[in-house]
Amino acid sequence: APNAESSVPHECPSGMSTTWRMVYGWAPGAEALGVPKEAGFPLEGTKHYVIQMHYNNVNALEGEQDESGVDFCTTKELRPNDADVIAFGSVKFTIPAQAQNFTQTCDFKVPSNLPEIHAFAAMPHMHQLGKSIDTVLKSTNGSTTSLGTIPKWDFETQYWIPLDVPVKTGDTVQTTCTWTNGTNSPVSFGEKTEDEMCYSFTMYYPRIPNLVSWQLPAAVANCK
Repeated sequence: APNAESSVPHECPSGMSTTWRMVYGWAPGAEALGVPKEAGFPLEGTKHYVIQMHYNNVNALEGEQDESGVDFCTTKELRPNDADVIAFGSVKFTIPAQAQNFTQTCDFKVPSNLPEIHAFAAMPHMHQLGKSIDTVLKSTNGSTTSLGTIPKWDFETQYWIPLDVPVKTGDTVQTTCTWTNGTNSPVSFGEKTEDEMCYSFTMYYPRIPNLVSWQLPAAVANCK
């Protein structure tokens, strides 16, 4: 296929994966994940799956080998809905040097041109400076529902949290991240472990057609 990635491992250009559909994200501690009977990730025509690995060889060791891999379970019995992944949170922040409990809260208001979706799993994600992360849905009827909370962040213990939450037009998804930066340099968003993140990866159905990027909610969120 003309747009297929090479089967030979190679460096991924920065930002390339944000334009693709995401199926699953792994981080230390995460385990296998099953989807509900109401949804599945579609296999339409010819599909090309890319595994993006974030290696962090800070000591420049030579001869290191990796045996990581991914297994998918497939079925010919189609589910009623197509599933997908989006990310709430923020990609625009800088944690000052020697900052204690530095907090950022970001709101994403579901626009009218997005259909109602149903969130069924979330994986909050930060790096080593994280202290806590909390995502809640503030409904137009005044109610507040958790979309994934980890009050004491541990980089080595990350996991997908089961959900059963409808997200509707006009609702606001609010993500709050707190970090402590004990270094003498500011730390900003980035893919390296030494950088930081504030993401709540969220699986949902039905899949939003023509979505520009799984990162969109985090990229356009209103943060303070």
